[in-house]
Amino acid sequence: MGTSLEVMEKVRFVLELSLEVMEKSKLVMDKYGFVMESSTKAMESLSNGSATTQSSINLSISDGGESKIPIKN
Repeated sequence: MGTSLEVMEKVRFVLELSLEVMEKSKLVMDKYGFVMESSTKAMESLSNGSATTQSSINLSISDGGESKIPIKN
């Protein structure tokens, strides 16, 4: 296996990697939380029904040429 010093060094290395993974996971979760909060705020502002969000929106699916399938909201 190796000397106890070698084993301790490997354990330390694994613990340092684990700490780095946890720090990166926290960053990801913080960004995810920000995205979810932003989405919630956007949905709330849409559901508040301001005049701009209540207007009819005309969209169409196109193959790059003229509109083929109109979609009304």
